Amino acid sequence: DYLEAHSENGLVTSDNPGQWCLGDWCTPDEIRIPEPLVNNYFYIKSMREVLAICDILGDHARDAELGRRIAERSDALMRNYFEPATGGFDTGIFGTDIVARVLFERGCADTAYALLASDKPVSFDRFRQLGATTLWEYWPLGGERSHSHPMFGGPVRYLFEYLLGIGQRGAGWEQLIIKPRLIDGLSYVRGSILTPHGRVSVRINRIGGEYAIDVNIDDARGGEFELDGIRRKLNQGMTHIIVGTEA
Repeated sequence: DYLEAHSENGLVTSDNPGQWCLGDWCTPDEIRIPEPLVNNYFYIKSMREVLAICDILGDHARDAELGRRIAERSDALMRNYFEPATGGFDTGIFGTDIVARVLFERGCADTAYALLASDKPVSFDRFRQLGATTLWEYWPLGGERSHSHPMFGGPVRYLFEYLLGIGQRGAGWEQLIIKPRLIDGLSYVRGSILTPHGRVSVRINRIGGEYAIDVNIDDARGGEFELDGIRRKLNQGMTHIIVGTEA
């Protein structure tokens, strides 16, 4: 309701009168992403999450109202900001996370990897080249400020969720699924996460025309492996899987 009260023509445009309006920030150059676009995005995202929670709780009293607001706000975004002829934009702390996630989700893992592994002047690798051991508050060309800031850390989860493929069906890690994305330019990757049911480790090694994939699971219930039509039951302990590059 607060955001509705601070909106004009379907877009969140202000905080209190005369005060700033949050949007994306920490872009390499001058911010060119309109604040109302970012604000509306998060408003819509939040309403969708509320609907999901209501569905879990079985409380549907506000479904129609929230559905109407989501439709109106989505229409306002398309009407004001969608340009079919282009598609380029700068990314600050929000956009960097969203772009990486959407690329992985839409089957463009190679593009997402190329973006995250870039060594250009505006890149994560540029931090490393400058001697950084932590993430900075700004891209290297955008200023100094804090040299220990988590704001660009959003894409880190996708290294585990997509490159290693460690995921779940549902919630609470009750159903483990390993579904990696194989990247042409990436010959070796390994990592692990700790779930409520124990540690899950994945190692992917490209050897010639094959990928050797090792999955180690602490959970006695095991999990499932899925990759381009290949499905395997994973048991507790180590499972070794060989996948041809044509997969």
